[in-house]
Amino acid sequence: MRSTRHNVFLTISYVFLAVLGTGIVVVGGVAAVMIGSLLLLIAAGGFVMVGFDTYLPRRRPAVEVGTAPSGAAALVFPYTRVALVLPVFWTAAFLIWAVVGALLSLRANAPIGVWLLGLVAALLLWPLVELLRGKIAVGGLYLTSAGVEYRHEGISWSTSWESIASAGPVESHHSRDSLMFVLTGWPERHDTTRVVWRREVRLDKPVMVVSAQYIAGGAAVIADVLQRCVKLPQTRAELGQRYTVDQVNQQVRAGSSGSATAAP
Repeated sequence: MRSTRHNVFLTISYVFLAVLGTGIVVVGGVAAVMIGSLLLLIAAGGFVMVGFDTYLPRRRPAVEVGTAPSGAAALVFPYTRVALVLPVFWTAAFLIWAVVGALLSLRANAPIGVWLLGLVAALLLWPLVELLRGKIAVGGLYLTSAGVEYRHEGISWSTSWESIASAGPVESHHSRDSLMFVLTGWPERHDTTRVVWRREVRLDKPVMVVSAQYIAGGAAVIADVLQRCVKLPQTRAELGQRYTVDQVNQQVRAGSSGSATAAP
């Protein structure tokens, strides 16, 4: 979650964009309307993101007993559905903006505008097509007796417990609430897309960074459970048990980072 000062700065910036966009729209003309409405869309999206960045990390979904992508029983740290709904909504909103702009450009006999906005619309349609094809999932982090599996949007990978050298919270370039896995080798990739829906930190070494901003438990609690399972292999077989999930949820509610209640 971003700091309050950062969110205040972003809010002021989005207010400026909204005022600027409104002023440009008032000027009139196809170009002015398109530029102004784009700024208003960006400002509206910014306000929503700041609001959710403040609200959602304090109201995460509960940790669950579930099934990993491999089919194994797992302790599941799911992402909130809003983590997927928001990008879908805003992609659709910008797609509509581009289509309307292309039609206005066609009406104004501006072929360059038609081609440019048509290309933008085609690019924005791409991730929505992948979503409709069922390749995108809200997902989460899945801890099984064999290892760790990750699924979010078009990203999917898995690794064994023996491959995890360390895991802990870290600040990444896109989130102050992230989880870093230092591995002894590259994980197995099971990605469902090649280009779109692949928002992840990519490094030139076997280190995986998972955004924990909208995930159950949060980075600190997840790291606590992971570290215990790495150090105590006998606890891994109990990850898919209801009492283990209840204990982790109790730890989350208590705001505790003590490993004594992370897993039995």
